[in-house]
Parts: sequence; structure tokens; C-alpha cells
Amino acid sequence: SSTLVMAARDDLVMPAWFAQSAAASISDARLIVLGEGGHMFPETRTEEFLSLVLPFLRRA
Repeated sequence: SSTLVMAARDDLVMPAWFAQSAAASISDARLIVLGEGGHMFPETRTEEFLSLVLPFLRRA
């Protein structure tokens, strides 16, 4: 897939359902929903974020 959509279940700014809806509207999108981390999950859960994003980018 060429599109990665990520969200955190506890994001109060951009709810996970929005990411789910966006991913569903993009052909062959990959959706990852983290259990926690809030809106700033790339900063609050940096290692987990990078462990998911970097392999995706390497395949692109």
C-alpha cells in the first residue's frame, strides 16, 4: 500500500474514527490505530511510531 494512516485511540483532537474513515476512503490504505498516545503520539510514543513508520517508508 502507498498510504499509511495512523491514529491513537485516545486522540481527543482527531478521533480515531476519523482516521478509520479516511483510510476506508483511500484505495489500499494501511491503517494503524495505537491504543494510547494522544494527538502527539509521534512525540509521546516516538519509538513505537518509528518502528511502524520506518518499515513502511522503506517499502515505498
